[in-house]
Amino acid sequence: MLLGIPIFLLAIAIALPIPFGNFLRAFALIVIAVAPMERDGLVALIGAGLSVLALAATTALAHAVVAAFG
Repeated sequence: MLLGIPIFLLAIAIALPIPFGNFLRAFALIVIAVAPMERDGLVALIGAGLSVLALAATTALAHAVVAAFG
């Protein structure tokens, strides 16, 4: 249940039309998906950390684009 929030946010971020920008977000989703299959809480924490990193990178990229063109 707790992993649903980062999964939802990453799914929205992947839907954004950013060329070659989905690697980190997709990798975070893969790590989060592997965690329940392996029943490993540490992998879930790593996936959550990766999702925070991926969403921060997406936010920074979006901010840079808006600053450049806005």
